[in-house]
Amino acid sequence: MSKFVNYKKRSVTLPPGCKDLVDVLHGPRLFGSLTSEKAQPTITRHQAGTVRLGQIPGRVATLFRSPADSALLMLSLPNYRLTIHFGRMTGEPPLGSVTFNEDAEIERLMRELFVARDLKLPRQDWTPANFVAGLPVQLIFSISPFPITATDTSNLILEILRCVFSVTDDSSLTFQYIEMANAA
Repeated sequence: MSKFVNYKKRSVTLPPGCKDLVDVLHGPRLFGSLTSEKAQPTITRHQAGTVRLGQIPGRVATLFRSPADSALLMLSLPNYRLTIHFGRMTGEPPLGSVTFNEDAEIERLMRELFVARDLKLPRQDWTPANFVAGLPVQLIFSISPFPITATDTSNLILEILRCVFSVTDDSSLTFQYIEMANAA
């Protein structure tokens, strides 16, 4: 018998404050915080549907005007070959990104647009060393610096849709708009 392990003290019960083995593995630092964990944010508004290009500025303005603790606007082309995310949280700078399936021509157009607008380009060496052949690879262009106004943000979205993805005024995009309140 090992002199470092006292088999008579072993038990199948969890230590006080642990609800599962993950809590045991994380150690004592979690035991005291289990009862004082922050509650999850609550969704206070959720809208989804379709939108035409001319309606995008109104959706973006809603995001910028929202008094909610956090808000998120997602615009997608059919089959999710393009998704544009914009979000903001109280006290944090707004964030945005453009995600699309790998395509050399679209990537070239996006890079040209980002250079023309003085936006930060993603790294050229983005390709992972190992990925599953046959599965689509998506590129993510983070929008930085973020446009300051709703009008500038709308103009950027419209330029991406028209110039890079050849979206016309009568094309439909799907949208989701979510507002959340932090729990008290």
